Amino acid sequence: MNLQMVVIYIGVDFFCILMAITMGISIQSDFGSEFEVTSLRRALTAYIEFLGFGLVWILTQAHYIPYNPAVAWISNSLSLLCMTLASYYWFFFAMARIRRTDKRPGRLVYLICQIPIGLAMVLCLTTPWTGWVFQIAADGTYQRGVLFVFVSSLQYLYSLVVCIYAVKYGIRETNKERRMLCWLFGIFLIFPLAAGMVQMTVGNTPIIAPAIITSLFIIFVYVQRTQIYNDALTGLNNRKRLFFMLETKIPQADKEHPMILYLLDANRFKQINDKYGHAEGEKTALSACRIYRLYVSG
Repeated sequence: MNLQMVVIYIGVDFFCILMAITMGISIQSDFGSEFEVTSLRRALTAYIEFLGFGLVWILTQAHYIPYNPAVAWISNSLSLLCMTLASYYWFFFAMARIRRTDKRPGRLVYLICQIPIGLAMVLCLTTPWTGWVFQIAADGTYQRGVLFVFVSSLQYLYSLVVCIYAVKYGIRETNKERRMLCWLFGIFLIFPLAAGMVQMTVGNTPIIAPAIITSLFIIFVYVQRTQIYNDALTGLNNRKRLFFMLETKIPQADKEHPMILYLLDANRFKQINDKYGHAEGEKTALSACRIYRLYVSG
């Protein structure tokens, strides 16, 4: 790999790392439920690790770092594993955001979702002896193995499931903003998949990392924008939205078109938070939210 390509790789990866760190810092506790915030932060962390190990491999392959076979094998294997791990955590964030449920995935769901990671781990850790995923010669020459495409494709399974659920919920969603969010989750797969196909065909093309961070950033920005008028946890309209609607609707109200306001309150909600913790408080808030929606729509 020549110096120009190495510089391009380093520049692109550092830019993506900076973007991921900026997004991670911007995620506050009010971004969503505790589970959503934790899942997204872990996805970004794994993505940064994927880029970091990839940089070590690039510099080793180009001999800007003293070549060491063990470092070459480990950096390659961990880079592939971290990308699958990032997709794993992204899956849980996306599903929680789409479904707006107060229930965390059950043990069986966790077990099933860990199968791709387990497969990637076994294949990557045994590839120094099998050569199934990749092979590295004594002089540092890299060659893809027969199962490289399979291991690289495992990460897309999570995004594919998210895409299916996003389309399913998007079709049924009546709220305009939530429907748009579902569509964004649905098309999340397009950029990374297209970039992956190009890199598989052309090779030595640093476009997967920016494609992934672009999809992440689009959804991140949209979620942040909707939080101006919507509660991050429940998705209900917040006080700012209320004031905006009142300023618009009150001048239009008259005897023929009266405006009626209802005030609903959840009694003893603070006691639940104090006694059982914020996690149970979030579940209670989401349950109350579903009841409010059913009441209003009914």
